[in-house]
Amino acid sequence: MAYYLIYLHIACAFLSLSLLIIRGRLQLAGQNWRERKVLKILPHFSDTLLFCSGIAMFMLFQHSITLWFIFKMTFIALYIAVATIFFSRKRLTSPFSQKKSCFYFITALLFFLSAMFIAYFK
Repeated sequence: MAYYLIYLHIACAFLSLSLLIIRGRLQLAGQNWRERKVLKILPHFSDTLLFCSGIAMFMLFQHSITLWFIFKMTFIALYIAVATIFFSRKRLTSPFSQKKSCFYFITALLFFLSAMFIAYFK
């Protein structure tokens, strides 16, 4: 049972990363990825499974709150904040510069990868 939970968590992390990259590239190319229903729904589903499986593993394995866990949660919170700015609907209508958009995308990507890196090498 525990192995399935771990594999679910890993699969959802890579699916979320892939969807972030796909939606980010489409947004940077000026395409409205929100028109594609799968790109609107699947990230929420994947992120919810990722979050729930993480909580379940934390409780199942009775981890204590350690430094790596605090860093991971910090990177996840920063990823959510920056990705929210990058994917905001206002950005479709406002004349945001391409450099600023690219900065937000790369920053969100780095925060997400940092959380994955910490989890892998903890």
